[in-house]
Amino acid sequence: QAIFEAGMKHAKFIQTDETGARHQGKNQYAHVICNPYFTCYFIRPDKKRDTLKAIFGLGKNERLSIPLITDDAKQYYNLSMICCLCWIHEIRHYKKLNPYLGYYKQILDLFLRELFELYQIIQLFKIYPNYILKEYILSRFEALIFKSYGYNELELRLTATWGNRDRLFQVLDYPYI
Repeated sequence: QAIFEAGMKHAKFIQTDETGARHQGKNQYAHVICNPYFTCYFIRPDKKRDTLKAIFGLGKNERLSIPLITDDAKQYYNLSMICCLCWIHEIRHYKKLNPYLGYYKQILDLFLRELFELYQIIQLFKIYPNYILKEYILSRFEALIFKSYGYNELELRLTATWGNRDRLFQVLDYPYI
C-alpha cells in the first residue's frame, strides 16, 4: 500500500488493466496499476468501477487528475479527467481478425505493417514531440482509416478505432505517457 501511495503521489500518468486470477480457491481479478516507476497488484472479487474507485481512493464523484491509460473496458470510463487508450490493446483487435481468404489475409498483413509503422512514429513523437510530426501522425492515421480495403471485418474494426481516436491520441497532448 505504501508503494502504491508513493507511486500515485509522484505519478505523471498511470496505466491499469486486470486479468482473472484464482486466489485462495476462488475466482477473482488481479488489477495491475503501474507506470515506469512502480507496479502494484490488487486482488479483488470483481472488476467493477466501484472496486477501481476504491483502489484509487476516489469518492463517488471524484476522478483522477492525471492521464489514465487503459484498454477500452467500460469499468475504466471516466475514472480520470484524462482518459487514454493503449495502442497495443487497440492493435490487438486487428491481430484477432482471422480472414478465411488468402487475399484478405494479405490485406490485413499489409494494414498491420502500416499500423505498426504508425505506432513507431508515435513512439518517435514521444521522444521528439513537435507540431509537424503531430500533424503527420494524424494525417497518416486518417489515410489508414479512410482507405477502402474491400475487407468488411477490417473496415468495421476501423470504424471502432475512429470512434476511439480522441483517447488514442492523448499521447499527442501528453507525450510522456
